[in-house]
Amino acid sequence: MAIQARFSPKPADVTIGLEVPYVQTGVSQLAILYPAIKKSTGFIFRGGHAERNHPACGQFRHELVCPSCGHKEILKYSCHELSCPECSDTWITRTATRSAERFNACLAIYRIPAYHVKHVTFSPPQEWAIGILDSQGKEGLSILRHEFNKVLKKAGAKGALSIFHACRKEHGQWVLSPHFHVLLVGYLQSSDSFFAQTGWVYKAIPNRGKRNAYATVSYQLSHVFYYGDLATGERIGNYHVLSWHGNFSYNKVMVDCVTYKLEPYSCPECGDAMEELFDYVDHRWTDLFYVRRKYVRYKRKGSSVG
Repeated sequence: MAIQARFSPKPADVTIGLEVPYVQTGVSQLAILYPAIKKSTGFIFRGGHAERNHPACGQFRHELVCPSCGHKEILKYSCHELSCPECSDTWITRTATRSAERFNACLAIYRIPAYHVKHVTFSPPQEWAIGILDSQGKEGLSILRHEFNKVLKKAGAKGALSIFHACRKEHGQWVLSPHFHVLLVGYLQSSDSFFAQTGWVYKAIPNRGKRNAYATVSYQLSHVFYYGDLATGERIGNYHVLSWHGNFSYNKVMVDCVTYKLEPYSCPECGDAMEELFDYVDHRWTDLFYVRRKYVRYKRKGSSVG
């Protein structure tokens, strides 16, 4: 069952000032929406598709064991899709890993120390943003993202990775409140000046220790919503939850080369090579388990050195 954002029957915050349909979390959307304002599309929590995207999703594939520490792990088939109820977790892991690798490569290319990275949230004027999302749906989302691209540059960001959140949690319920989480480099103008010019609000999140791109991205991806059909949970449109901006965009930093290597699967507990466990009648045996890993080297566009 898809989980949709809960909408307050009356303005929950004076900055929103807009009444939108009320939907309880964990209850069938079509059954509880007011009949007069029933909608067929909206924002759905990740993994909200009514069925697995493929019959094999979540099925057993390999059983691994570490000969050193005894750690066991079950590998399953996965489609690695955001909307799949079985595979959205693997989508998070894969997307966060690849994004963190690219982000760190961008820092290395521009010789930017990791401690210069800032984690900032950008929130548009809520009444305006909720209004266009409620009235224009997917097209409204495109308008919102286009405006965000402009204000991010005006704020002073030189290179950035952004993740769109349609909702935030308040008092245990998801409330429609569009905003962007951004990992960026650059010197931002004062928040007061920025608000006066754009109407957007930004808030820097304190860095408690060394900023870890993978940990930040994976956590923010864990509670994203996508736009889709409320009855089936099927995704509508092909917009990207995660985007690149400025000097980190695809037209500034590109793939230099891709290398594939066959390597032993490492134990997450001790780091040693894991073995696959086989069963045949009453006899069990193991064999070293290998995976094909993808290594990507990046370079600045127009540069011959990665």
